Amino acid sequence: MLRVDLTGAPGADARALADHHYRLRKMVERLGFPDIQHFQIKTAEGNGVLHVVWAWKCPDGVRQKRFYVSHAWLSKAWQAIHGAFVVWIQPVGKRERDVRSISRYFISQYFAGQSGYEYMSYSWKRTFGFPLVACWRRFKELRVSFAELVRLWYTFLSGQTVWCEYGGFTMGSFKLAYAELGPLFFESFHWL
Repeated sequence: MLRVDLTGAPGADARALADHHYRLRKMVERLGFPDIQHFQIKTAEGNGVLHVVWAWKCPDGVRQKRFYVSHAWLSKAWQAIHGAFVVWIQPVGKRERDVRSISRYFISQYFAGQSGYEYMSYSWKRTFGFPLVACWRRFKELRVSFAELVRLWYTFLSGQTVWCEYGGFTMGSFKLAYAELGPLFFESFHWL
């Protein structure tokens, strides 16, 4: 994983940041890192800033290589796309505490009552194969206690089978159903 900050250019349309980030990811994918997954938060700092985590895994059967993008290349590419050259990039360690550390940082800096937070987005299609937020909304329709709801949600996210009145399902079954039906899947999915 890589932790990346992309600054907005003075006078540039701050709404274009996400589109420009998409173009930048495509350039990085062409460097030999296909199917990058991402999580991004846009803040109103300065001319707008994207705080991003990129995740990439070498596909099975391909020679392993390190996920690396140089600061100089990133700065030059971002300036060509967006007009700003100030970027920051740092690898995220593979240990569980490294992942926990970055999640705590994002929560404390951008979610915990911060006034500059504008929105977040992530690569739900590449990561899960279906919109996770829509799935969470359906889970909240369960008539169970909050503690039981959270337990079922974690069971689901861990890839295990969630059992209900009409049988069981997994993330894999949701992914297959969404691939077949698209958004209609969530309109047709109801708890008994």
